[in-house]
Amino acid sequence: MATRSSAPLHPCSPAPLLMSAAIEFENVSKRFILHHARPRSFQELVIGALWRSRSREELWALNGVSFEVEQGEMLGVIGPNGSGKSTILKLISRILEPTSGSITVDGKVSALIELGAGFHPDLTGRENVYLNGSILGLSQEEMDVRFKEIVTFAELGRFIDMPLKIYSSGMYMRLGFAIAINVEPDILLIDEVLAVGDESFQKKCLAKIEEFKQQGKTMVFVSHALETVRKLCDKAIWLEEGEIQSMGNPDKVIYDYLDDLRRKEGVTLDEKHRHLRYELEEQRLENRWGSGEVERLPTHVLMGENDAHCLDSGWHEVEDWPPKVRWTKKRASLLLMPDGSASRLSMIAWCPELALNPQSGRVYVDGRVVGKFDLTDANPRTFSFWLPQPDKSQPIKVTIEVKRTVIPAEAGLSEDRRELGVAVQEIWTD
Repeated sequence: MATRSSAPLHPCSPAPLLMSAAIEFENVSKRFILHHARPRSFQELVIGALWRSRSREELWALNGVSFEVEQGEMLGVIGPNGSGKSTILKLISRILEPTSGSITVDGKVSALIELGAGFHPDLTGRENVYLNGSILGLSQEEMDVRFKEIVTFAELGRFIDMPLKIYSSGMYMRLGFAIAINVEPDILLIDEVLAVGDESFQKKCLAKIEEFKQQGKTMVFVSHALETVRKLCDKAIWLEEGEIQSMGNPDKVIYDYLDDLRRKEGVTLDEKHRHLRYELEEQRLENRWGSGEVERLPTHVLMGENDAHCLDSGWHEVEDWPPKVRWTKKRASLLLMPDGSASRLSMIAWCPELALNPQSGRVYVDGRVVGKFDLTDANPRTFSFWLPQPDKSQPIKVTIEVKRTVIPAEAGLSEDRRELGVAVQEIWTD
């Protein structure tokens, strides 16, 4: 349906300004050639020419990458080491040229990519300030105006006239960041180098980045600090082996990245990232499902009746409450064969012990989160979640994950009760 403005349109009125992209990557790839052996003599050079294919390897740091950063937008780039994040910054700043594809950059670029980039270790801090200014196309007079502010922000004071080769990594970063933000860039590129600074200076840098955002500057921020990316950035991309795996809202991209890490064999998320992933998942589910509580539906599968349905060793029946079950781990799974027309998964659950009040958790179907549940007491509650499109001829794997379990001794329980999750009476599909 077309919409109309309430204000009249006049033939002489100028057309509204359209937001243009400050940075545009279109199907960009970057290839490096790795040489595994270097000739030590002319003879080895000649022989090596005959066996070149064995001594060199192609590495595609980026492969078909496309994205846009609008003017005034801040893009966060996340991913594991070696995924191509820094390569993107070097392509934007023209340190590297793409092997294929096109890159458009609209505006003056200032970059803080690597410690020591653009610096000469034998020159003093003062001399390096002017050297960087000339590289960026600024005259000595223009740098004279900016010099005092650069030194003040970097907090180098008496070290400014000492050679950079005696600087610590933190001092390098201070000087580099101070120069980068004081040359009036349109586009600011920031790599993970901020991590080497002390906490007070990092806060100072982040405050300056916030100020740049308010001024409408365009920024690209590469970092492993996911909470900072989430807080500062308008958009994010997750790179893996030179390809974009997820792009868009930072919350979504960070969740996708952490969830992928969680699934990889041999990878364990640290406590900070586990908490962040759980928080993002709670937010996603709240936006998508709401409370998930419904009235009780007809039972199709009663859990505990058939041990063959149980996949994980955590399940065991509670003798005095058949067929109600608990489990001894944070996760337990079972197989269900849904009806051909099934579209929902439902369950009845409650907190079995006062020590577990309140309790919360999530429900997965074939490894995909379909909903969450919150329990506050021993009163049974019914929850229902929409099913993904299943293969009607195959059983589905339902996994329930609780946020916490208890150690029996700490909860005043006998040792034979082991750890407890929640009590589940029924699970069914309809």
